[in-house]
Order: sequence, then structure tokens, then C-alpha cells
Amino acid sequence: EKMINLIKSNYCIYEQDYSTNESLYQVIEDVLNLYIPIFLAFSGILSNLINMLIFWKLGVKDSM
Repeated sequence: EKMINLIKSNYCIYEQDYSTNESLYQVIEDVLNLYIPIFLAFSGILSNLINMLIFWKLGVKDSM
């Protein structure tokens, strides 16, 4: 009887830990799904701007 109760209580604790971990992973997954595209778009725009600046600095001299 005691053994069964011990197993039950441990199982409940394990189940709680698992559910909190699962929700944490869910949050991380949501954040990644949201922020990775934003980050990629932002870094793409940033590199385009930097390239435009470089080519503008160089290109103006070349075209003149």
C-alpha cells in the first residue's frame, strides 16, 4: 500500500515536471517560429542597406 502511494506521488511529480517542461518548449518553439523570420528579414535588409551604401560610395566615383 505504501509502495503504491509512493509510486503514485512520484508519478504525479514527474507528470507536473513534464508538463512544465513541455510548456517551456512550446514557448521556446513559438519564440523561434516568430523571431527567426523577423531576424532573417532584418539581417537581410541590413546587409542590403550596407551593400547599397558601399556601392553608392564606390559607384558614384566610378560613374563620374
